[in-house]
Amino acid sequence: MFEFSLLKSLYFELDPDKIEGAESEQGDDKKATFRRLPVSYDCAPEVTAIVAEERRLPYLVRYYLHIERNGERELTELKDREAQKVVYAFYREHFPGYLKEGLPEDLGDMEVLDCFEVFNMPSYRPKYAYPGLMTLEDLRAGRVKDERPQFAFPGLELIAGRKRRDPDQPAISEYDGYENFNGDKNKAKDKLESLKKRFSDQVMEMNGGKLPENFETEAFTTDQED
Repeated sequence: MFEFSLLKSLYFELDPDKIEGAESEQGDDKKATFRRLPVSYDCAPEVTAIVAEERRLPYLVRYYLHIERNGERELTELKDREAQKVVYAFYREHFPGYLKEGLPEDLGDMEVLDCFEVFNMPSYRPKYAYPGLMTLEDLRAGRVKDERPQFAFPGLELIAGRKRRDPDQPAISEYDGYENFNGDKNKAKDKLESLKKRFSDQVMEMNGGKLPENFETEAFTTDQED
């Protein structure tokens, strides 16, 4: 099982409509939704809650895992052993059918990603590919939830009636990572140089403080003459 698939599953299974005690809250930037569940497991006594985050970016959706201990929430990864134990205990308690048969009560030395029977898990795809296909009868019967539409492409917000903070800027300007150079070529070149250096620093950090062999940073920022 892939890490992304498990993080996505954790977010959807922490739905307050499914699990009593689960809570949902929106982040301050309105781009992230957090689903939190208080927990108490002997395998990780210091962990008091697990939190799954869904963050909607302009063209994709990312999922993250947080745990709370000693009153503090911290972002973690599934390679963390304590996080693995908590996730394993959560699924054993609430969704044991997703796990492979014959597994012990404690995770032990196993990797949590190897414990799932993926063919027993939902796909988590939306029931309706197009929001307009849902009917009032579906909403009343509880087959779908009436949620605010989420846009995969920011341009669609222009026809959805959403008001932007700055109407003089394009819709994409409200998303993280947007840069507006206003035709200033020198500013754009300085920004590219800054991005190049940041990229090189990140590569060096992952490679023990040195650039990989045959790595050429100039290949990424070669100036194009007019």
